[in-house]
Amino acid sequence: MKGKLVLCELGSEWGADSVVKGIGGKGILLESQQYLDAAQIFMAPATMVNATVSGAVNDYIHSTT
Repeated sequence: MKGKLVLCELGSEWGADSVVKGIGGKGILLESQQYLDAAQIFMAPATMVNATVSGAVNDYIHSTT
């Protein structure tokens, strides 16, 4: 995980950014079904994506080395 971007598909994404940062990850993509109308503060570079985008990213991850 060190130096990598991490796709997180957990049901509860709160705190996942801190875990990724703690193990040396560069950033995180969080899958969320919520459409938040407020900015979120993360401990590491992060963004929230919906299931469609997360699926496309996951397909890409598994299609390349």
